[in-house]
Amino acid sequence: MLVLALVWVVVGLVVGALALGAGLRPRTWGQRGWLGMLGVGVAAALVGGVLGSLLFGRFFSTAVALWISVVAVALAPRLVLLRQR
Repeated sequence: MLVLALVWVVVGLVVGALALGAGLRPRTWGQRGWLGMLGVGVAAALVGGVLGSLLFGRFFSTAVALWISVVAVALAPRLVLLRQR
């Protein structure tokens, strides 16, 4: 399970880095916003991996972690903007 958790962390880092490359980081997060985007990706991947492991088993848990982290990283900037209004 530790190896799976490390894989989920790497998946989250990759998704967060891709979101940074796409320019999804909100400007209101300041200079350290890139770290927040990576953190959102890692946290979402870990939560998604655990949920995927519990619901679907170890075989599909990494795919669930990937999809949940993609959705979370894509929606996080929009949710931040909605909260500030």
